[in-house]
Amino acid sequence: MIAEKAEKTLILLEDKDFFFSQSEIDEIIELHNDGLHYTTIATQVKRDPVEVILCLLDAAEKGKQGLRSLSQAIVPVTQKLDGINGEERLVTAKIIKRKKNRPTVIEIDGKRFVFEPN
Repeated sequence: MIAEKAEKTLILLEDKDFFFSQSEIDEIIELHNDGLHYTTIATQVKRDPVEVILCLLDAAEKGKQGLRSLSQAIVPVTQKLDGINGEERLVTAKIIKRKKNRPTVIEIDGKRFVFEPN
C-alpha cells in the first residue's frame, strides 16, 4: 500500500496586521472616498497597501454606506477629457503632493502641475 502524501497547508497573509482602530478605519475610508489610490492611502496612514485593501474590502462587505467603488481605489483612474481642437483622449493623473487633503501637485503624462491658490 502506498502512503498518501500530506498536502502542506499555508496561512495566507500571515505577516499582515489585521487590527485597526475605528479612527484608522474612518481615515482610510475618508481618504478612499476623497479619490486616493490605495497605495497613496497606505503611505499616508503608514500601513501596508495590502492592509488598506483589506480594510476597504471589510467596509464594503459590511455594506458601509457612502463607500466609493473599490475598483476606483485599485485601478488607476483615467478620465475622458476634451483635447485640443475637440479631440478626446484618456489621461492618467497621479496626485504627487497634498496639503490638508487637497491635491497641490499632480502629474499628467509625465508632466507635473502645481496648484497655487490665490
